[in-house]
Amino acid sequence: MIDTKSKFKIAIIDYNLSNLFSINNALSSLNFNTIITNSKKDILSSDLIVLPGVGAFNKAISNLKKTKTFDLLRSLHTHNKPIISICLGMQMLFESSEEFCKTSGLSIIKGDVHSFKKYKHSSIVPHIGWNDLLINDQNISIKKFSRLKKHIFNKKFYFIHSFFVKPKYKKDILTYTKYDDVVFCSSILKNNLLACQFHPEKSGNNGLKLIDSFIKSIN
Repeated sequence: MIDTKSKFKIAIIDYNLSNLFSINNALSSLNFNTIITNSKKDILSSDLIVLPGVGAFNKAISNLKKTKTFDLLRSLHTHNKPIISICLGMQMLFESSEEFCKTSGLSIIKGDVHSFKKYKHSSIVPHIGWNDLLINDQNISIKKFSRLKKHIFNKKFYFIHSFFVKPKYKKDILTYTKYDDVVFCSSILKNNLLACQFHPEKSGNNGLKLIDSFIKSIN
C-alpha cells in the first residue's frame, strides 16, 4: 500500500513520439511525484513506470530502441516492476503488430496486434469515443487488485484507436469491450502490469480512480 503519494516516484517514458502531458497532468492531479524521462537511472529508481503511446507502432518501437529503453522495459517487467501502459503503449507490449509492416514488439505479453479494418464493415474506423468495459473474472491477478472492479463496473472510458490486441492467454485479459460486431481485449492485468487500450487520463474521474486504485494496490 502506498502511504505517501509524494514519495512515490513515477517515471513516464519519453521516447520522442507520445503525448506525455495528459498522463503527467492526470498523475500530478492525484498528487503523485512524476518525472518525464528516458534516463536509465531515473527509470530504475522509480516505483512505477508509465508507457504512454500515440502514433505508429513501428516508429514507437524504433524510438524505444534508440533511447535504450526497449531492453530495459523487458528486464524490469521480468523483475515485476509496476508498469502502466496506455493505448499504443499497451500494443507495444505484444509480440508483433501488422500496422504498416509487421514489426516485433516488446514480447512482454504473448499475442499480437490487429487492425479493425480486417474485421469491421459497418462502423467507422478508428474507434473513437466512450465505451464500456466488461470484466474477465478468469483474470489471474484480479484477486490482488480486486478494488479495481468497482472502478470498472458500469463505467465508461475514452477510446481512440484503429488497432486492437489479441492476447494468446485469456488469463491475462482484465476487460473486454464491444465495438459494433468486434469484441476485443481493452485491458490487461498481469502481476504488477496494467495495460489499457483506452485512455484513463482522458476518461475524467473514472480514469483517475482506476489509476489511483491500481497504484494503491501495489505491494
